[in-house]
Amino acid sequence: MVSSRADRDRNIARVARVACLLARNGVAVLVAAVSPYAAARAQARALATSQAIPFFEVFCQRAPGCRRPARPQGNVPASARRPDCELHCLSDPYEEPEYPDLVIHSDAESVATSGDRVVTSLLARGLV
Repeated sequence: MVSSRADRDRNIARVARVACLLARNGVAVLVAAVSPYAAARAQARALATSQAIPFFEVFCQRAPGCRRPARPQGNVPASARRPDCELHCLSDPYEEPEYPDLVIHSDAESVATSGDRVVTSLLARGLV
């Protein structure tokens, strides 16, 4: 599915509203969303904090020097090859968070270690 920046921003806003609704009703909410734009993440955080809902951002950082190999045009959907198309990771950059609550270094730690760090951080903040 090809979507514009505005579409992706609206999706993150929807996810944030639903997460806040659930959290206000006592549900523990974990959201795994690719949110490439800092402004959309800031709005999601602001929505949660305005309702006294904790917001904890985990950034899974790509290994240093790791670059996605060029994708052959034959593997890109025809709709994404249009000049007016905006396909995340092909036409848009990912804006890394400046101050995430936790950074996971997938190149330097195992999945188990990363998971333990997430749980430990949530426990330390009294979120679990």
